[in-house]
Amino acid sequence: MNTPHMHVWDAPDIRRNVIVEGPDGSGKSTLIGHLSDRLGLKVHERASDSKTGPVEDLAGWVDRDISTDWTDRWIYDRYPVISEPIYGPHARRLIRAPFGNPAYIANVNEVLYRTATVVWCLPPEAVVVENVTSTIANQMDGVVANIRRIYQAYVTAYFRWRGSKLLWDYGRHDLSLFVENLTKEITRDRAHD
Repeated sequence: MNTPHMHVWDAPDIRRNVIVEGPDGSGKSTLIGHLSDRLGLKVHERASDSKTGPVEDLAGWVDRDISTDWTDRWIYDRYPVISEPIYGPHARRLIRAPFGNPAYIANVNEVLYRTATVVWCLPPEAVVVENVTSTIANQMDGVVANIRRIYQAYVTAYFRWRGSKLLWDYGRHDLSLFVENLTKEITRDRAHD
């Protein structure tokens, strides 16, 4: 099915950033490419890499990012206050400061609740496990051995997230309809919610 692509000039009132979250192997990178193309949004620099892990000054990255005025809207490939409490203990057996501090996480999450919609990529667990185990060479140490725990932690995080969110399963959902629903979510005025 050939559908027209929406661009930022077609929906100029984008009010929220888009954070795409989920375990390795869940289809995030593919979805991010589609969303960037269809919505005309730029992809923000990553705070973590699947092979090497997070940047050295992860807290500084977050602090600099949330202190911007965000006049430009972005698509994020994960956000550290969501992914670090999952990947830190499960993949690296270490959670970086201050990401183990509930007050810090709550403060940053309050900003994200007001400014971002999180897309949770959660196809069935078996699909994620198959995708990760078939790309072992591209995975950070600890991910393959703990992918089931990581997946379950993401499911829990999805249900606990109090902000704007959508669920994406690339095997079940129609991309055009999903982009339409996401566009409604990121362009609506949430000040009156």
